[in-house]
Amino acid sequence: MNIVEYDPRYKDSFIQFNTDWIVDNFGCLEKEDLETFAKIDEELENGAMGNGP
Repeated sequence: MNIVEYDPRYKDSFIQFNTDWIVDNFGCLEKEDLETFAKIDEELENGAMGNGP
């Protein structure tokens, strides 16, 4: 496995991976999840990826 920082070319795969994980672990997506996915680029530009502790 190779972990890479988010790259816009992986956007659809990123959303699908997270959708699958959320559904598998919590049963369904919530409104907030869909809102986050709809503006994922903006979220990341505003620091959502973070730099760790």
